[in-house]
Amino acid sequence: MKIDGECLIELIGSCRNK
Repeated sequence: MKIDGECLIELIGSCRNK
């Protein structure tokens, strides 16, 4: 699980790239 930018859900891996 990578943390790119702002990750709301680390478990699912859903990060919104702004």
